[in-house]
Amino acid sequence: MKNKACLFNWQEQFDKAKSKEKINYDLLYSNNIEILKNNFEPYQTHYYLDIFIEKGSVVVMLDMKKYELQAPALFLAQENNELEFISYSNDIKIHYLVIAPSLKDNFLTNNILNTSYHNKVKAKPLYSLESREKKIFSNLFKDVKKCLSYTTTPYRIEAVTNLTRAYYYLSLKEKTENVFFNDYGVCEKFFNLLNEYETINKDTNFYAESCNLSKGYFEFVIKSNTGKTPKRWIDEKLANECKKRLLENDYSTEKIAEELGFNSLANFSNFFKRMVNLSPSEFRRRNK
Repeated sequence: MKNKACLFNWQEQFDKAKSKEKINYDLLYSNNIEILKNNFEPYQTHYYLDIFIEKGSVVVMLDMKKYELQAPALFLAQENNELEFISYSNDIKIHYLVIAPSLKDNFLTNNILNTSYHNKVKAKPLYSLESREKKIFSNLFKDVKKCLSYTTTPYRIEAVTNLTRAYYYLSLKEKTENVFFNDYGVCEKFFNLLNEYETINKDTNFYAESCNLSKGYFEFVIKSNTGKTPKRWIDEKLANECKKRLLENDYSTEKIAEELGFNSLANFSNFFKRMVNLSPSEFRRRNK
């Protein structure tokens, strides 16, 4: 049985680091393997930990899930994750960025970007890199290290911030299928499809396939960017259409149910009551 996760003392690592490797207690760069050697007990992070594995391999547990990091790879742990290093190869070459939450939020310059980033990393913290991408991240870490070494430069923190913004832009653009940009396109297409047809398609698979995505990933994109599942959006749209038809004409509830694709009056009535908390007839009586 392993010990309960402890809070690893990153402040101690900051204290040990040279001034050219850190900015106050906000950001620390290291390629010191000793940090890795000292982390073979589970601990809860209170910083963000971004790891670039340039050579070799590392096995870690993140929130009780095992990841095998084979170079070249990028691994992103968020604040309050439970993290444990299990093993690493003898030829390991690794780079860390340890970033305080307040500074991390500054890198991700708007709330939508910030929320999308956290959701995507939570779903997928490990990214394998191709040779071209390995070179990009290797250069970025070298540039951050070089920038930190200019301890007397008045704009040191701004320079590191801009470099790290570029780093996160690349990590998103290169390794998450342009999620910060493509997600908006997926959402837009979903809502266009939802409003396009007179008879609302109630099948989430239809919208996922129209966006060329698996159902699971489609649901994740919509929920992470809008706060609601596709099913919830579909049901709300359908409920509004039900209310509209009940009030705009004198059609029977049977006819409205049939027009909207319900296979029985009972299913229509149950759906309407679940969404509106009134039966169709009661809603019509109260609002006409």
